[in-house]
Amino acid sequence: MLFVAAFKVLTEKDIDWKAMVPGAAVAGIGFTVIQVLGGWYVTRVINNASQTYGTFAVVLGLLTLLYLMAQVVVYAAEINVVRHEHLWPRGLVMEDLTDADRRALERYAHVEERLPDQEIEVELPGSPATPT
Repeated sequence: MLFVAAFKVLTEKDIDWKAMVPGAAVAGIGFTVIQVLGGWYVTRVINNASQTYGTFAVVLGLLTLLYLMAQVVVYAAEINVVRHEHLWPRGLVMEDLTDADRRALERYAHVEERLPDQEIEVELPGSPATPT
């Protein structure tokens, strides 16, 4: 529930709560797995280390834990965006653009819009120019 609320509050668009559930589930499962592995690491490795090495291991372990948890949250948020905007299936190479690739590239271009009267025109290989 924490991740659903966080994703809802931190999302710019007004999106239904149900759309946040898949990413929140991934984030919750990811956090649980990281905590279990971190606990296993502490009991197996750090408890048997000397005090000096144990201190360094705890500091490095906490930094790694924070980094991995941040990565899980970013991937979970990306899952929500891809599902909500229907940005799949994506191509592996840029020679054959799928419709999802085209929509994603157009969105990337529109992110750079700075002024209200600024018009961005996106032209991709194999499609007519579409002014927006």
